[in-house]
Amino acid sequence: MELSHLKYFQLTAELQHITKAAEQLYISQPALSKTISKLENELGVKLFDREGKNVYLNDYGHCVLDHANRIFSELDEMEREISDMKNGTSGSLSVVSVYASSDPTWLISSLSHFIEKYPNVNIDFFKTEIDRLGELLLNREIDIAFSSTPIESQYIDWAPLFSEKIGIVLSERHPFANKKGLHMIDFKDERFCIMDVNSDSYNLTMDLCSSAHFTPNIGYLLDNSSLLGQVLTKGNCVSIITENGFYQSQARDKELNIPDDKVFIPLKDEFAKRTCYMGFLNNRYKTRSQMDFIDYIISITKDI
Repeated sequence: MELSHLKYFQLTAELQHITKAAEQLYISQPALSKTISKLENELGVKLFDREGKNVYLNDYGHCVLDHANRIFSELDEMEREISDMKNGTSGSLSVVSVYASSDPTWLISSLSHFIEKYPNVNIDFFKTEIDRLGELLLNREIDIAFSSTPIESQYIDWAPLFSEKIGIVLSERHPFANKKGLHMIDFKDERFCIMDVNSDSYNLTMDLCSSAHFTPNIGYLLDNSSLLGQVLTKGNCVSIITENGFYQSQARDKELNIPDDKVFIPLKDEFAKRTCYMGFLNNRYKTRSQMDFIDYIISITKDI
């Protein structure tokens, strides 16, 4: 069995169309059909159900595709390992966070400092929904993930980096603005302003309220963190925030000449904290750049 035959089969299975696959492979349609027929003859089974130019994987085809994907994934791992041996810390990293932009506050600056230290490493950094995090890691579409909600999987390791104090941010005109020693249950009758349902902010709010044995009254569900301050200023809602996040937002507001009219109320509950985790696959070869990045993040978060 030739690897090129598996590669042709893999692309055809992805596109579900003989002609389109042949065009991408720069071969004729009859040549592609002949190659797939040869693979089917070697295996002794048909891999596709055919309807004209369209093809659909049958059960045998799904089985072969699963193995083909693993084979080519292992070949990619081999090339990455050989590249490491030859070139040291270089290449690219795909890093994803489920936090709102610039939160946790240290992450963006840490990425910049890492690139300065390792200029031959390119980092692709983006935000995603927490529901997609496990899928992205397990499909090897990303290398490193940051979240406060670890995805349960035997193939993913989560390294706890640090924990942050959690509190409530509200308007200085709110009746609770001057109160001390409050617990989460004290806010059970308040309207909450939170980010969209796929965000870490949403999960954090729901978990804290659940720990305090009540369901939050969600007054505002936002998809843009910049709107949060404007809504809170009205004084008729509250929001969950980390202590570091609050003071960082205050500093940004000051730079933009935005009035300082919000107050941070620390919560006294033991469960009022957020742990930041870094996740990565444990069954995948880690390149030199990945290992250096993991070690770097662990070292700089020790004192947070």
